[in-house]
Amino acid sequence: DTAPLAEKCALRIDHHGSSTPFAEGELVDPESASCAELVWDVLEAAGVTMDKAIAEAVYVGVSTDTGCFRYSNTTAHTFATAAQCAGAGARVYELNQELFETNTLGRLRMQAWIVDHMKLLKGGEMAIVAIPKSVEEEIGVTGDDMDNISSFPRTVAGVCMAATLREIKEGDVKLSVRAIPG
Repeated sequence: DTAPLAEKCALRIDHHGSSTPFAEGELVDPESASCAELVWDVLEAAGVTMDKAIAEAVYVGVSTDTGCFRYSNTTAHTFATAAQCAGAGARVYELNQELFETNTLGRLRMQAWIVDHMKLLKGGEMAIVAIPKSVEEEIGVTGDDMDNISSFPRTVAGVCMAATLREIKEGDVKLSVRAIPG
């Protein structure tokens, strides 16, 4: 529950134009690929000296929101922000390895389960999978293991759109849809 924190916020910084306002001040730019880019711009405008810790935090936000710069929302400003992070000392290689090149056994087992259970529709252009909570418990995945798992079925060659239905708790299902532009 973020309600107690919301009343203490003076400025909401976001790149999701559809999110609900909760602060007196708003800096929302739906054209931005990541919230972290906006944070960097605000810190820069405020004259903050960018140290390694800030650079790494911003780099993580930029790279994760853009799928390591693979998503269509990535812009020249996104790359410029990442370059400034690297210039301020962010360990870009190490962070990329940790974020995008390392998996737990639980995550890999869940991905294998998804491959075995997803349905391909429209001649392989669409993938759909439903993940019961009992499967997550049986495999022993953590919340981190399941982070962004909905993007995985979209990585199958030929799939343009993927839908993942994930049982969060008894009676509650989260639907996530991922698609290529167009």
